[in-house]
Amino acid sequence: MYSENIETLSISLPAFFVKFINNYISTHQNKSPSVVIQDALQLLLDQEERQQVAGNAALLFEKKQQVFELEQAYRDAAQEFDTSWEITVMDGLSNKTW
Repeated sequence: MYSENIETLSISLPAFFVKFINNYISTHQNKSPSVVIQDALQLLLDQEERQQVAGNAALLFEKKQQVFELEQAYRDAAQEFDTSWEITVMDGLSNKTW
């Protein structure tokens, strides 16, 4: 999963995080500090992706709602159509004039 393009990075952490990493390693065998930090970063990445998907879903829902409202407005306007308008539309002009 993480074996491709490995780079070395030196970081400074507060003592609390170092103790947490060491405790985590001691309770979860076969882990190293690098693996613990990689797992933590993967969780953070997954969270970011979920938030982005949720944001996209909310935007899509909003757009669909706008389309629905516009369609409803057109339906309402069609119900208000005055049929007497058809008689006066051409104002006496024949089809040849058009």
